Amino acid sequence: MKHLIPSMLMAAALTACGAKSSSTGGTGPTGGGDGSGTAVAPPGGGGASTADLLAAETAAYDQAKPVFDKYCAGCHAQGGPKATDKTLAHLDITSYPFGGHHVATMGPTIKHVLGIDGSKPIMPKNAPGSVQGDELALVASWAAAWQAADDAGAHPEVDADHDHDEDVDEH
Repeated sequence: MKHLIPSMLMAAALTACGAKSSSTGGTGPTGGGDGSGTAVAPPGGGGASTADLLAAETAAYDQAKPVFDKYCAGCHAQGGPKATDKTLAHLDITSYPFGGHHVATMGPTIKHVLGIDGSKPIMPKNAPGSVQGDELALVASWAAAWQAADDAGAHPEVDADHDHDEDVDEH
């Protein structure tokens, strides 16, 4: 059962984000190969491999990237008009996988600041709660795929110890 949950999360994330077949042109775990975006179980009938989970995460990110660019890049991408050393140290979306000290909790952190987890949205900084509807669903699908990969140990261990009491408004 423990290995089934990440596979179920991956399938849900792929279905929700409408992932297309992989750029390698196959009928791999990110799509049926017919461009329909229908998720298929990874070969072998067991839990998804970390490579499959990372591929699903990347496919979900590719779908959500325009949302991250629209709402987050101004403060959290190098060259963004409001980017500072502090905002980039928290989260740097200049390239994927993201950087910053929140990298070890990236999925849950983004779900929290956008209110996907049921909390009050606190981001984007100048318009909290403005990421809505289909755009929010794309980010939620990416976060689910990120979590499935993380739960399977696909992400490297990172020390994410940081105190936000002093700089919560700088995210």
